[in-house]
Amino acid sequence: MDGRRRPLLLVDIGNTSIHWAPYDGEWGASRRLWTHAAESFGGQYDAGIRVERSRPEVAVVCSGVPHATQQITDALQARGLEVLVLGHSLPATMPVRYAEPARLGQDRLANAVAAHARVGGAVIVVDVGTAITVDAVSSAGEFLGGAIAPGPQSAWAGLWAGVCRPAFAAVDADWLDRPPARVAPIGGSTQQCLEAGLRLGFAGLVDRLVREQRLALGAEVPVLWTGGAAAVVRPHAEEAGDFDELLTLRGLALIYEASLPPP
Repeated sequence: MDGRRRPLLLVDIGNTSIHWAPYDGEWGASRRLWTHAAESFGGQYDAGIRVERSRPEVAVVCSGVPHATQQITDALQARGLEVLVLGHSLPATMPVRYAEPARLGQDRLANAVAAHARVGGAVIVVDVGTAITVDAVSSAGEFLGGAIAPGPQSAWAGLWAGVCRPAFAAVDADWLDRPPARVAPIGGSTQQCLEAGLRLGFAGLVDRLVREQRLALGAEVPVLWTGGAAAVVRPHAEEAGDFDELLTLRGLALIYEASLPPP
């Protein structure tokens, strides 16, 4: 990191969890916190930053959760950090070929920036979290658009809320967090049926979207995965590509660095 650049804290506020890590030219440890517990972020930050080699001076944030954004902004400003929020106090320079650019999730844009920088050309980005997004980036570095579907946890929550509860009485509450040794395509129990539907089924959804986007792009472009729930789906996908846990945070760092004046 050269003299113009200050130590950063990159923060991705999702609907389910908050993911953050410090960066000063090298990455520190990344951490997660449930978004519903955003009010405890300050204490979590204090505990984690004690073991890092440098203290962040600037926080770069992307978020689709306004109340959590404000809580985290307040906590970081109280600790002396300058806070830049992508799409507000920090614009992104990647061209967006999207009918409603203002409605584009900023995490999707950060993913696209990082993926294009890593690949150096056209790329498809799969992010599995509360939602699954499959997005296409052109060889020229343009965000073209993509697809959105419910994530596996969202689908499970919808089933739990909408189906007669006794049907799921024997299903472990945390089954999605514990990958099975094998997923049977023909489930012999309710839990095995859910494993097949939400693991194999969503893997098939991603595979189809990737293939369709490749056809639209006219090239066998690579696939990059990210997201806190990617482990639920990616092991069962044919289009497994590479996984980068820090992809969104890398994009935030790149967008910040691109905003700096030339030396």
